[in-house]
Amino acid sequence: MIIRTETGKNALHGSVGDYFWAGIYGTYFWIEPKEQMTVVLMMHAPPIHLHYRYFMRGLAYQAIVK
Repeated sequence: MIIRTETGKNALHGSVGDYFWAGIYGTYFWIEPKEQMTVVLMMHAPPIHLHYRYFMRGLAYQAIVK
């Protein structure tokens, strides 16, 4: 599991305190306490899983309406 401890060191969307775990074949989850959001991505796509993980993160943050 990886926890974000500082701003500016990770190119992915998120805030300090979010954390995630990524499986080898594409399964992925992350929890964003600041936004009260939990996301689970279940897939089996070894060659292109990183593309979908990053894409899904962007979509999730774009869907937040304040």
